[in-house]
Amino acid sequence: MMIVAEPNKKLAKAGGWMLDLGEDAAVWIINKSVDMGRIIVFSVYVSPNVSLECFRSFVEELFGEVAKCTSRTIVAGDINAKSSMWGAPRTDEREYWLRTG
Repeated sequence: MMIVAEPNKKLAKAGGWMLDLGEDAAVWIINKSVDMGRIIVFSVYVSPNVSLECFRSFVEELFGEVAKCTSRTIVAGDINAKSSMWGAPRTDEREYWLRTG
């Protein structure tokens, strides 16, 4: 399985990827013959240009949906949060809110 944020939309549509409604995130099942059981996959992307309030709303809704899942769940993507924990020169409001919110 491959999970991608900001996929090439033309290639993703032609290649059988599963795209979100905004076509900002995608999932591609590479080997369909492997039985991984029931897994719910969330492939997410949050633009760095959205406000902190919009970011918070998105993350809260995402966490609410994940909490409803009764199967194994994978959440992956690009939420454009900066943190010195993973090498960014500074921690931004998004990452700070994720830790403290």
